[in-house]
Amino acid sequence: MTDTRITWDHDADAIYIRLSDTEVASTITLSRTVYIDVDAAGDPVGLEVLCVDSSILAALGDLTDIATLRDLLHRAA
Repeated sequence: MTDTRITWDHDADAIYIRLSDTEVASTITLSRTVYIDVDAAGDPVGLEVLCVDSSILAALGDLTDIATLRDLLHRAA
């Protein structure tokens, strides 16, 4: 597995949290601004959040347990 990468697209006001190098098989819509990419087994590969504001960006620095984040996303999917 790859190191988790967080990218921010300033023009789109979106962040993407990449959890795995596994190929994305499908995308699950959680809301009109939150999407989870999953692999063929249904495991989370990444999370996209649209309409990001500065409070979300500031909170990303507090993500210390990516395994927990993956588990939460898996339950949501």
